Amino acid sequence: MLFAALDKPISFISPSPIMFFLAKRKAGFPTAFILVMIMLHYLPRYQKPPCISQELSRLTGEEPASLAGFIQ
Repeated sequence: MLFAALDKPISFISPSPIMFFLAKRKAGFPTAFILVMIMLHYLPRYQKPPCISQELSRLTGEEPASLAGFIQ
């Protein structure tokens, strides 16, 4: 969707947790902080997905925008 809207190639290389740790350590972050960031990234993957709330629709009277609509 973003590629089509921007007409530019988009690429991203996801670092492994070890490469992330080493890069942040080199940048001067404390070890405990880096480990917390890694846990905050990976732990939600192993939990049940949250329920989707209808509060926005109830409060505004409108449906939330889709990602495609937001990009355009």
